[in-house]
Amino acid sequence: MRYSLAQLQLVGGWPYPYNSFRLDITPYLEVGTENQLAIRLDNSNDSARWYSGDGLYRNVWLVKTDSVQIALIVGHYGTVAKTRDASSTSAPVVFSVRVENKGTTSTSRDIEAVTSLYILNSDSGRPNDKVGEYARTHITLTSGEKYTVNDSLTLANPLLWGSAPTQVPNLYVAITRIYENHSINDSYETPFGIRSVVCNGSGPTINGERVVIQGVNEHHDLGGIGAAFNARATQRKLEILHEMGVNAIRMAHNPPAPELLELTDKMGSIVIDENFDSST
Repeated sequence: MRYSLAQLQLVGGWPYPYNSFRLDITPYLEVGTENQLAIRLDNSNDSARWYSGDGLYRNVWLVKTDSVQIALIVGHYGTVAKTRDASSTSAPVVFSVRVENKGTTSTSRDIEAVTSLYILNSDSGRPNDKVGEYARTHITLTSGEKYTVNDSLTLANPLLWGSAPTQVPNLYVAITRIYENHSINDSYETPFGIRSVVCNGSGPTINGERVVIQGVNEHHDLGGIGAAFNARATQRKLEILHEMGVNAIRMAHNPPAPELLELTDKMGSIVIDENFDSST
């Protein structure tokens, strides 16, 4: 169990912190004075059938945005990218972004939402060449209003994401920017891959190639290093698994740190991402 408190007020909690969650502390803050944010953890005995670790073993982020912002659309993520009928010659990419005015004044806000697509440099984690841009959308939002932008574009000759070692795990990133009076109010990055997956009686095919699943279970701890996420140690573990011939990982028995999924995307591992396995 994880709790967050501000000004000695309980903001909220989450009984299963393997799953990422988000709390809005804005109503609890006192502007112009010093505020203190405290996080209390309760990892009771027998909370799991495996070694769960203790303390903060996932990242905690404090996010500050303008009152006009990219809103939550799925869980605590602000955008959705989907590809259908992808091939090596073309790939339609359907993209959704939700914006929201969380301001308390009656004044409406005029904004412009722009989403651009780039090839993602897996080594640096930064965008490379720009390959497309969705139509610019002009939006007027009153206080408390939300608006969802849905659009589609088709990439010619896309770089496909494929499982290692026989394919290349190419990635793209969609960068959404919210402009007001020609200044950026908010921005959001959505990395994603484009691939075709077909499952039938002869096994899965990825991008038309039959792939034999050779997988392992992956618990979230790092042995003697502990349960706190460590990017380099996790990358090294994946490198060793790849050397063994492993191309698929079952996240046992809970969602992993988001950074681990970023590594599996980057390194070309197929993932079975479990939701939960918890005693009552």
